[in-house]
Amino acid sequence: MAHDDPEAQLWWEVETRWLMSMPEQQRRAFTLPTWTVEDGFLAGLEHPVVRRRKTIAVMLAILHGRVWDEHTTHQFLESQVGKPRLSPRG
Repeated sequence: MAHDDPEAQLWWEVETRWLMSMPEQQRRAFTLPTWTVEDGFLAGLEHPVVRRRKTIAVMLAILHGRVWDEHTTHQFLESQVGKPRLSPRG
């Protein structure tokens, strides 16, 4: 850990991942936006179901605004030909 404060540690992890995941030229065009941590979020990071590094990666994708470009849709919602396998009721 780089910081004793959990929120400062989270900022450090997100910023470090950002620095390591983007070439310098892209970082110049995109700076990390300011973000806040809501009550209970830090405690949720310690939950064993989702790994912390995965949460950091998703946070970074959201901050980039590229979350749908970088993550695939769940297999039950999208078929290989692009038509939804499940349809809404109604």
